[in-house]
Amino acid sequence: MTGENGVLVVSLLLPVGFGVALVVFFRSREAGGSDRRGLLLGNALVLGLLLSLCLAGGELYFRFVYDTTESFGFSKVGRRWYERYFHKNAAGYRDGIDYPMAVRPGTRRISFLGDSFTTGQGLPDIAERFVNRVRAARPEWEVHAIADNGWNTGVEIEEIETITEQGYELDRVVLVYCLNDGADLVPDWQRTVRSLVVDRRESWWVANSYLINTLYYRLMASRDPRVAGYYTKMLDGYEAAVWQAQLRRLEGLARDVRKRGGELEVVTFPFLNLMGEDPYPFSEVHDQLDELWGRLNVRHLDLRDLYAGLDPDELVVNPFDAHPNAHAHELAAGAILRFLDNPGG
Repeated sequence: MTGENGVLVVSLLLPVGFGVALVVFFRSREAGGSDRRGLLLGNALVLGLLLSLCLAGGELYFRFVYDTTESFGFSKVGRRWYERYFHKNAAGYRDGIDYPMAVRPGTRRISFLGDSFTTGQGLPDIAERFVNRVRAARPEWEVHAIADNGWNTGVEIEEIETITEQGYELDRVVLVYCLNDGADLVPDWQRTVRSLVVDRRESWWVANSYLINTLYYRLMASRDPRVAGYYTKMLDGYEAAVWQAQLRRLEGLARDVRKRGGELEVVTFPFLNLMGEDPYPFSEVHDQLDELWGRLNVRHLDLRDLYAGLDPDELVVNPFDAHPNAHAHELAAGAILRFLDNPGG
């Protein structure tokens, strides 16, 4: 019996055990008198039955019904969701079609380069992500998602180099920029990632119970300063020293795309879960990025204004996953289509 099955069996047997104990207890009370010790034991058994029912119900729900993601992908339900819905094509990208190396004559190719916002993290149906919506709206184009969860600018540069050396032809390359794309350059965040990996010693219950595992990682996300301070650390990525390193990478990406026959354009997503804050803490970062792309003569679509004034709950996958939901992808697809249809604007 595996650990997961063991947890399930224990979770289901505990209410039975407490129920039998209560029956025996009440029968013994009918035969004898009452005392304070017996009253405490009876209350403890009732409490145990209620808690065990909650455990069994929660375990059944999170194991067989609950089916969504959380931002960092640590939990069992999050990892199961990924295995269930992340189907990749021959090139290793999340998609239902394969990508030819050469651009078909007379065809426009749009290669979206990005991370989990581009893969559609949190969307079970990839038809709902902005990449596929653009493809459906413009069937005469080749629309590809050169993306994977967790990619940063450094990885994206390497991926462009790798696929073009293998023969993949570039046309219009749309960098889908997320504000954490330079996180690998932030020393404090790198130490945090390493400590989270090293410290990830799960107890038997956390490792095998879907309920306990979910509650554990939600508590960690809200209480552990290493995770709870995530957005403060992302702001550190735009301080002078770190920003200069990221700026050099972005300049290099623009040069590489042009050198390899492509035209770079950029779409920037805000942190959707922070859009309700006044002021929005990353406003200066957006301005910083817009100034960079203007200086490099790279067309830039900033989606900050698109989502301004909307309730973050309307835009994110769930309260525990800050990735864009289907509605946010739909809004983005409309804005991106207008941007792509007007290359001179």
